Amino acid sequence: MSTTNLSSASDSFDILEIDTIVLGEVVDKGVVHPIDFSKLDLDGVFFPAAVDGVTYRGKQYAVPTLNCGNVLMELVSGDVPPSQSDLLCSLEKGVHSEQDLKKIVRRCHEDFKGVSKLVGNFRGKWDLPLMFVDAYVDTYGRDEVDEAVDAPIDSAKSRNVLKNMKWFMDLDDAPDGSNKGEDGDYKDGPPVNDIADSDNIMMYGYSEWLSQVMASKMTQKKHIHASCIIAPPLGKSNFLLTFTDALIVNNSRFGEKKKSLAISKFIKYYSSLSFRNKYAEGQDLKEPHPPRYVLIPRKDFYSKGGFGYTNKHYMQLQKILAELAVAAPNHGIAGRHEKMNEMLVDKLHLPPTPPPSP
Repeated sequence: MSTTNLSSASDSFDILEIDTIVLGEVVDKGVVHPIDFSKLDLDGVFFPAAVDGVTYRGKQYAVPTLNCGNVLMELVSGDVPPSQSDLLCSLEKGVHSEQDLKKIVRRCHEDFKGVSKLVGNFRGKWDLPLMFVDAYVDTYGRDEVDEAVDAPIDSAKSRNVLKNMKWFMDLDDAPDGSNKGEDGDYKDGPPVNDIADSDNIMMYGYSEWLSQVMASKMTQKKHIHASCIIAPPLGKSNFLLTFTDALIVNNSRFGEKKKSLAISKFIKYYSSLSFRNKYAEGQDLKEPHPPRYVLIPRKDFYSKGGFGYTNKHYMQLQKILAELAVAAPNHGIAGRHEKMNEMLVDKLHLPPTPPPSP
């Protein structure tokens, strides 16, 4: 997202939903005003990572609406015979570390003769740099996000991170040595076609990809579910680098009482549990449809009264948000990510960056 045209001028925006990866740049331009969660009855409502995502220099400047992050899902077709279902390799046993995951992947390939493979996206000017930050945090600890952004790619610590990344990415290797994830085949969305004919497969990508895959299966009158969803261990741990979409308010609007009240009313509605329930369930979508499986940052979404409480996949995601989510950087990486991407492509020996989709 570009912040070039954002301003606090009277003819500019009133309220805007942004990816907070650029929040620091927006705040430094003097465009937005700090937001008092208590005046909106939002104190204690959101998971810590979502609050961290909208916090800059000790103040909250936005209201979280959505989170997203790249999870690892084991997808199982409803057509798998019951006699085989209890043989499926469970990622739950690989949740703690890269070493545990290696054992699980090895067993998957042995038990299913290679059909249980990994598909996922490892390309994109934002995706690869942020995967590096995720792997850096998994390798050195959840407090090292800022260090990861500033780390020289050729340092000893970074080389260790690159080794962890490459091992994980190479799980997508096909028998002929090709790797669609590294080639950029999946940079525009989930690998629906590659999943369509598979009964058991691991997918690395945004949680909402699960919805798109399930919808594709529905059109084929097939059923698929995620037997397990974990934060992928890209090092000795498996924290989830979590991105936050959030509402910002134009700095100049706080002096306009009538407009300020209208903005507060909208924020309360748009971030409310009732609206988030409807959005996650996909009540605005045409039938048949699965839930959206976007990450909802409200804690009560996963309690009684929340749609997530009634859905097994959302409850798997709740555990990740509550225990493993780490806020993605909200300053310092915008503007540097393209150069980071070029250096990572070089150090990981990847094919040239694919051109933008038409």
